[in-house]
Amino acid sequence: MLLQRDPRFETIKPTLNDGKIHKFSDIFLYVKITSVARSLGKRTTRFKELVANVEDFYIRELVIIARLFNLTAEEVLSLVAKQLSPLTSVEEEVLFPGLASLVNDGKIRLLSDILPYIEISKLANLLGRNSSRLKELIENVEDFQVKKLIEMSRHCGLSVSQIFSLIAAQIDRRNIHGKNKMHM
Repeated sequence: MLLQRDPRFETIKPTLNDGKIHKFSDIFLYVKITSVARSLGKRTTRFKELVANVEDFYIRELVIIARLFNLTAEEVLSLVAKQLSPLTSVEEEVLFPGLASLVNDGKIRLLSDILPYIEISKLANLLGRNSSRLKELIENVEDFQVKKLIEMSRHCGLSVSQIFSLIAAQIDRRNIHGKNKMHM
């Protein structure tokens, strides 16, 4: 799909850098949601629903939006995390303790780096996936839906910001190594 870029989209990165955009939905204070929906080939009604409920986005869609505004995946995911923060405070049993410390210590840098530290079948069962599909999703993060990542972060004892940082690093690494498997 060829992205149609409205010239006003160029204003988003400087506006973000100026500190005027704090969460994902703030972007649409500066550009029309209909222009973005049209550029993405989405119905405006559906896109408005996604903006209001960012947990329904897929990572692939957020990466495309990042490109549309000349933002990094990390910048867009950070805005999404800030919009989600009031919604993600539900405590669930942490099945894989210690992962947050490994992330903070730099031993886990990509989402796929968690694989040796988790019991994939147990996590897959909780997420309603089979083990091989979850492993594939972890290795190809663009196919993950945000709400499943939130659930996964809870079980792994990671914050949403931490899991999004791992995802952004994995996307960046894939782009640097020319293995961008994203279908536009």
